[in-house]
Order: sequence, then structure tokens, then C-alpha cells
Amino acid sequence: MRVSVKENSRFEEIKEYSVRNAHIGCYGYITKGLENLSAIMPSDYSRLPLMSIGGNYIYRKNLRIQTPALSVVNSWYSNFYHFIYETLIKIFCLRDYLPETPIVFPTERSKFHDEWLSLLDIDNVILISNRQVVKTPLAISCNNLTDDMRQKGQILRDFKEWVIEKMKTKGLIAGKEHYPEKLFITRSKARFRRIVNNDEVLPIVRAMGYTVIELEDYSLAEQINFFYHAQKIAGAHGAGFSHMAFTQASVLDIIVEGYEADWFEKLAKTFDLSYISMRAKAILKRDESAETAGHRDLWVDTSMLHKYLEESKCGFVYKG
Repeated sequence: MRVSVKENSRFEEIKEYSVRNAHIGCYGYITKGLENLSAIMPSDYSRLPLMSIGGNYIYRKNLRIQTPALSVVNSWYSNFYHFIYETLIKIFCLRDYLPETPIVFPTERSKFHDEWLSLLDIDNVILISNRQVVKTPLAISCNNLTDDMRQKGQILRDFKEWVIEKMKTKGLIAGKEHYPEKLFITRSKARFRRIVNNDEVLPIVRAMGYTVIELEDYSLAEQINFFYHAQKIAGAHGAGFSHMAFTQASVLDIIVEGYEADWFEKLAKTFDLSYISMRAKAILKRDESAETAGHRDLWVDTSMLHKYLEESKCGFVYKG
């Protein structure tokens, strides 16, 4: 496969890759001549076996287009966090190609995908199923962010400003009087990592001035507004904390024991946020051998929670 590589016009550590007369699959793979372009995939990417690459030619339906196309997704696109910090970051880095160049996106998508694309004025989209590939005269993509990049923090901060500016232009940033200063995020409607003793937890956080919310009940713009205006945020570890990019609040992340999860701690460091985490007891729902730590519900020690939320004892202080 012959690949052209050039430096991104804004960030020297972002490399733009283009391949002529190539295929783009619904999970972002760029393939040509029984090869796939590994440089554009996430760090945990596993190389496609030859059978899968061949399947792009033999078992997939070709959708031929006459224009270049952008590959921005990967197989983690359905996860809210990965979508923001992988797919949307790619769109941000490649935005000079928009709106003329379409992005290739899976037909199977969630409400948040459509909300994000609408918010960012991404409407030139080619939707394909996992049984289709796009045949384009020029497939374009870029590498993903990695922890060792010098410019990672700057890219994320610039991405934040891009999103906020889009929202301000559209009148979507509301006055702070419409949103609470203290948020407690539950996961009662989630499939896992739910707090099983909310009947004990919620009276305590409400008594300490926190407004209890389920992020799923609100639009994307409203969710960002909650974080944008908050001074303190606490809750069960989950995808909602991906909005930390848009806040200056202190954050208390309640994480189930045995689950190694440092993504939001890294975000806090990037955006200079006050961040602490506390561990909660894991509650098994099924046979322990068939359940990963990240899928277990949690029981929160209310006395410990009270201490973590109490400023004078914990230093959990808003950094204004």
C-alpha cells in the first residue's frame, strides 16, 4: 500500500495519511491490496487478519464515490468517551477538509452521535452498514492522540474551545442561573456500575446542596451546560464524566473496587481540575467468573462519601 503522509497544519504531532483508490469500512479501516493502514487506528488496535481484509473485497458491497472521504471512527465509536476523544478529536484535527469532504460513518448509531454531529455542523456524512465499504479515489485520516504526545493537552484544550464556540454561536450556552453549582450524577438507568444504596446516598448529597441528575434525561447541549456551569461534580464513574473537558469544577469520581480506570484523572490533569476518586464496594450481579470489575454495581460507604464531599476535611475545593 502506498501511503502519503503530511504534517497537520495546526499540530505537528498529528500526521495526515491518504491512500489513493482505497476502501473505508464502517469501523474506519482503510484497506487496499490486502493491506490495512494501521497508523490511523487506536493504540489497542489489533491488526486485521488477512481473511477480514479480503472480506472487504469479497463479502462487502462496494459503495463507489467520486470524491475523497474521511475515515474518523473505530470499533469503539459506540462508547461515549471513545467517540469524543478519538472520533471527534479526529474530526477536529481534520476540520480543514470540511464540509466539502464527507466522513464515513456507521449506519448503526445512537442519539448522542447525531447530537454531536449536528452540534458541530457535520452534515456531509456517508452512512454504511458493516456489510458495506466505501470505494473512494482518496481515503484520508490521521493518527490518534497518545499519552506521550507533547501537544496532547493543547489539542484537547483547543477542541474544548472549538465546541464551546460552536455552542455560543448557536445560543446554546445558557445563563448560569439556569444550572446548579453542585451536581451529583447517578447511573440508575445504566446497565452496570449503578449505586445500589441510593436510598442512603441521595439524602446525604441533597442535604449537602447537591442537585441529583440522570444525564440520560437531558440533551447533549444541556449535559454540557451542567458541566460548564458547575463548581462541584460528584457521582458514580461512567461515560458522563467525559464532559469534564467542559468544566472548571472539582470532581469526585466514585469507582467500583477492582476496576482500573484512570481516564478521567488524566483529563483532570490536562484541564487543571481538582480531582479525587474514592472506591466503593463491588456488588456481584452474576457469577463472578463471568463478570468483569467494570460491570459490577457498587455500594457506597456513606460516612466515607460525606468526608470526601466535606471541603474542610478533604480539600475537595473548587479551583476558580
